[in-house]
Amino acid sequence: MELSEKDARYKTPIEIKETDGKVFLVVDGQRPLELQEREKDIYSAVPLPDNYAIKVKRSATGKIEGIIIVQPQGDLPFKPVDADNE
Repeated sequence: MELSEKDARYKTPIEIKETDGKVFLVVDGQRPLELQEREKDIYSAVPLPDNYAIKVKRSATGKIEGIIIVQPQGDLPFKPVDADNE
């Protein structure tokens, strides 16, 4: 039996949310990681080591198109959920 492209898609829910003036990356099933800006569009995920980062991907007009979780095992790209398709 062959899997179709639709059968091979998986989603990992993540959120970027602000709480008490701090911004957090929330990955389903893990504790929230505080995001601290290193430079424009690159953030540390505290308390993870420096070889982990969150990068913001923007369009030519500056609109956020997604984020990339950078980690030693490989980069994980994520795109925002379209509010109309939730």
